Amino acid sequence: DVIEQPPQLILPNIEWHVLEDRDYYLTQIRNESIDFVFCFGVFCYLTLDANVEYLKSIYRVLKPEGCALVMFANWPQHGLTLPNAKQFANKRHDSTQVNWYYNDIDLAKSAVATAGFKSFENILPNFRDTLAVLRKD
Repeated sequence: DVIEQPPQLILPNIEWHVLEDRDYYLTQIRNESIDFVFCFGVFCYLTLDANVEYLKSIYRVLKPEGCALVMFANWPQHGLTLPNAKQFANKRHDSTQVNWYYNDIDLAKSAVATAGFKSFENILPNFRDTLAVLRKD
């Protein structure tokens, strides 16, 4: 997420990283240097290819046994957006798309597995989106 560091999170044990726009490779972050990643409201704005690259990078920077809490927009669970979801379902690779990108739990699980994660735990199965804990084993 691209937000300023909240004053409440200016602590000696928290590193705040701000990267260039569309730096899905997390180029300024060392391999296996991060304990925890929080990513909410980001993947729905990225193509499927960008989802996979970003997830691969998250996997790379996580320390062994590190984890990520990641939200994927789960369009089929959004009652009001389901008709639009079908229209965008085939546009997951289209970088000219300027709105949300279609996602569902199967696409999220596939992207997570492609990135190297072995675990995917949907911690709020009745939530309108998929909130997943990913662990680097």
